[in-house]
Amino acid sequence: MRGKAKGRRFRRPRTTAGIATIAALALSFLAASAGAQEADPATAVAPGVYIASASDVGSGDLVPLSLPEAKHLVDPSRIVGGTTTTIAEWPWQAAITADSEFFSGDGFDRQLCGGSLVAPTIVVSAAHCFFDVLDGGNDFDDPDLFAAITGRTQLSSSEGQEVEVSNYFWFVDGASQPLYDPVTNEWDVVFVQLASGSSQQTIKVAGPDEGAVWAPGQDAYITGWGTTSFGGSSSDVLREAKIEMIADATCGSPSSYGSDFIAETMVCAGILAGGKDACQGDSGGPLVVPIAGGGYRLVGDTSWGIACALPNLPGVYGRIADDPIRTSLANGIQSVAGVDVLGSGAQPPLPPQPPSDTSAPQAAVSAKKSVKVGRAIKVVVSSDEAATALATGKVIATGGAKSATLGTAAKKKRTKFKLREASKLIAAGETEILKLKQKGGKKRRKLVRLVRRGAKAKAKIKITLTDPAGNSSTEKVVVKLKK
Repeated sequence: MRGKAKGRRFRRPRTTAGIATIAALALSFLAASAGAQEADPATAVAPGVYIASASDVGSGDLVPLSLPEAKHLVDPSRIVGGTTTTIAEWPWQAAITADSEFFSGDGFDRQLCGGSLVAPTIVVSAAHCFFDVLDGGNDFDDPDLFAAITGRTQLSSSEGQEVEVSNYFWFVDGASQPLYDPVTNEWDVVFVQLASGSSQQTIKVAGPDEGAVWAPGQDAYITGWGTTSFGGSSSDVLREAKIEMIADATCGSPSSYGSDFIAETMVCAGILAGGKDACQGDSGGPLVVPIAGGGYRLVGDTSWGIACALPNLPGVYGRIADDPIRTSLANGIQSVAGVDVLGSGAQPPLPPQPPSDTSAPQAAVSAKKSVKVGRAIKVVVSSDEAATALATGKVIATGGAKSATLGTAAKKKRTKFKLREASKLIAAGETEILKLKQKGGKKRRKLVRLVRRGAKAKAKIKITLTDPAGNSSTEKVVVKLKK
């Protein structure tokens, strides 16, 4: 319930007048719970938790409010900072509307809240979307006043199906007192039974072994119809926004919601820097997270917050993927529709892999133009990325014969000598020196003698850089050897 309508319909105000209104509402709510809302908790769904049926409440002669009044009371939330999307991308998205039997207008005119199709005849939504919205009382409204739309991208169109609500269920304690609190927003969840089944794809609620998929920091998505800013104009087309799950400690910190955030039945998601959030028109709608292998899990229903998309004030959602709500919701739906709505075994998606690196490392290679024969040859190498540098080479000496009788033939004689390999790991942007030594023993002494006797000698060196992906590049240098 984002906003300030009646001090509670989505975003709670911080004014004295708002607090007084909340207190008055709380008293009227408690008084009503002893009358029209009282239900026999015959169906236990969790320890100390039972379901109450709207069809058991009844409203006598229905006197619905006007649609503008109803919309003002529910003050639903909508997507801020998102983009338009289609129902094909989020097929479980439902719209909770006022029933066309009592209210005029198209689906967009009558839309009140969002919801998530978890079974062909069951939609999960927020309790505040049904409490004191359409008939002007101080309790849960008659189910005959509501309908649901599934399979529709643009609400004013005739796409998809519009189905009447036959019943809806909320949770009560052993004394038949509703667990939903319109002041604190605890237990802000109901499940809605449709008069006929939807043909749209359903979504599973994250199960007991799937906590990792909605852990803090995991990506999440919100969807719904409506304004793109707090108090702004509405959108007729479904919208989506990518956000992330936020830790309970962060949401409950003094810089955020403090003690107003009750982790037992609430969970936070959004962008702490602000800019993306659920807002007016998305109440009751899905908070979903992606899972490995494709698909999503439902982890929350849009509940409340302060304004929309403000820094450090992310959206607050019903914690439907964790107990006590998860078991209560799953068992309640099982008892009404005979459907298991909990998922199992899903894991978070793998983190995105960096694009395959096919580019070879770029090297800069340098060496002195000449080096005294017999000494190590130093080659300076740098790389634009982490890579292994391997230097190999050989020395070619031409001429240098002692006997003058060999004449011209002696000058053309070529002798080859191998250099020792040198290898180093080079970090990105760093420079290393590789030393190639002329091999020792008789061959080294022979090379020294040849150069001293007039042979022309040069070292041809090849440096190969190889990165961790296996890409390689080669550079060459030539160094003269002198006496």
